[in-house]
Amino acid sequence: MDMSRYRALFLSEAREHLRAATEHAGQLESGGNAEALRSLFRHAHSLKGMAATMGYDAMAGLAHAAEDLLAALRGGETALTGELRELLRDSVACIGRIVESVEMERCPEDPGAEALTRRLKEHLAQPAAAPGAENLRPAVPLESPEPAAGTPAATTAFDIDLRLSNERDTGAGGVVSLLSRFGELGRLETVETPLTSLDAPDFDGSLKLQLISELERPGIEARLAAMPGVAGFEIREHPRAPDPVVESGERTWMRVRADLLDHQLEDAAELMLQHSRLSAALGELPPEAARHLDRVELLVRRLFGNVVEMRLVPFESVVEQLEHGTRDLATRLGKEVELEIPDTKVRLDRSLLERLVDPLLHILRNAVDHGIEAPDDREAAGKPRHGRIGIQVDRRGDQVRIRVRDDGRGIDGEQLRRRAVEQGLMAPDDAARLSQAESLLLVTLPGFSTAETTTEVSGRGVGMDAVRHRVESLGGRFDLRSILGEGSEMEMSLPLSMAAVPALMLRSGERLFAVPIASVERGIRLEGPRGRPVAPGAGEDGSALPLIDLAERLGLPASDQEEPGWALVLPTEAGSTGLIVDELLGRRGLIVRPLEAPLKGLREYSGAALLEDGRIALVLDPTELIPTGAEWAAGDAPQDSRP
Repeated sequence: MDMSRYRALFLSEAREHLRAATEHAGQLESGGNAEALRSLFRHAHSLKGMAATMGYDAMAGLAHAAEDLLAALRGGETALTGELRELLRDSVACIGRIVESVEMERCPEDPGAEALTRRLKEHLAQPAAAPGAENLRPAVPLESPEPAAGTPAATTAFDIDLRLSNERDTGAGGVVSLLSRFGELGRLETVETPLTSLDAPDFDGSLKLQLISELERPGIEARLAAMPGVAGFEIREHPRAPDPVVESGERTWMRVRADLLDHQLEDAAELMLQHSRLSAALGELPPEAARHLDRVELLVRRLFGNVVEMRLVPFESVVEQLEHGTRDLATRLGKEVELEIPDTKVRLDRSLLERLVDPLLHILRNAVDHGIEAPDDREAAGKPRHGRIGIQVDRRGDQVRIRVRDDGRGIDGEQLRRRAVEQGLMAPDDAARLSQAESLLLVTLPGFSTAETTTEVSGRGVGMDAVRHRVESLGGRFDLRSILGEGSEMEMSLPLSMAAVPALMLRSGERLFAVPIASVERGIRLEGPRGRPVAPGAGEDGSALPLIDLAERLGLPASDQEEPGWALVLPTEAGSTGLIVDELLGRRGLIVRPLEAPLKGLREYSGAALLEDGRIALVLDPTELIPTGAEWAAGDAPQDSRP
């Protein structure tokens, strides 16, 4: 049978089991508990069956060996030591790499799978630990595991051919009484044998059943063998997706293919745009028609919002992968590193998050390899032996900002300039003219490296250039700040690939712009001469409000408008600042698209929106328009950018 048609289903199911297995393996490393062990066993069992069905022998063998070892741990026959925790974690990671190979349409194998399988079997063959070892025993009976509250338990469907004994109670009543005992095993899904035939003379005592259960097959077989009235049975099992979760009878869950959501988002966005164009084309409508059109607009926007919401996933879904990569590299390099992610519940667009995993891993590898010092060196410098790397994720309007900060040695801008000249990447005169901020960005040049020797980890001149390229290809920007001896911070600011952004429309000269509403404190009508640097008494506490003219800031022709215009009050880390514009045009929901090359290099713009009349409005990024005064390293305020 050609199993390739089931590949997408396999990948979808395998990712779910891997995500949960990785989480439970991490719980075992931090001390472990019986629930984590039981859950890890269940996911290993499912992965084994799925891999065997697809013919992925390496994955099936590894999952089977892990399942056997976990069964021994659950029964207290083997001690859960630190070595076994690490072995189980590595086995889950290896299975994950095999799944990645399947996804990339490569051979479903991994070089380390065979060795890990052998090690698992060797540990299984060892005798149980002596009293006092850190045995991990189940907290609940193995036959009746209780799933965590609100969590869909992974179940298995068992097809059972049951043969009843001659000593059973006669008639349908006795059989029904026997079947009622199946409630101890799970849920009796179907009874293929009609109950009306049980009293017939030709009934031969055979029943065909389907049982849905959270128990493993050995437990069910033991219960059936001890059940009165059962002469024999045959069992066939196949993995089954968890039942939908019902919370207070209101909410159920189901899987939806990601590409279908992508198409739905595109269609919903196009529907919003076409509605706006239709409304503009129709002009003034009779009251009844206008009410209907307004209702359509409400429904279209609700549809768009629901689709966007369905695509959001929490950042915590990739945290274990980031922690695993950081921990592994730190161990190999003999460094002590703690990864801190204070808020993992921030929800991001699924496609965006998937594309950010590799850049984040690159940044973390760079921080561990180049940033964090060896424990003895840190102690000599008066620092804790453990280095710290923090990831801060937040959404601000239509922007996603991810900052990765370490407390390592920092980056020497002078050394970077010298290495760039030595490697022939720039002329000495050009290097000498670079500011500190520009010097730090040299690490993102293709082929640039400060490593003296090439190792498996670094020195090949790849990594940070790939990070910057990926971020900019998503329509975002990459920034780097550092203080020598104190640490570095790398920041990725990205627009969502597509989002309905509540924006304030404005005009400066003959040009239309938009600013995300979330970035605006208020708007004030200016008085007096237009060229004044401050607006007296316009600050929050009655102080003067600093002013910046938008046209002057963007290098556009000066406005010939005689009236003073308006000021948008924008918050910054250094306080509020007013952005002078000619006219405020009101609030509007915009479909914002990221700018493509070469326009994406203009840092003052976060994207563009197509209006219903065919005009294009550039969406401003206030964080780039207004100097914050909170520079990590020496550097000038943002310079004019002339489109």
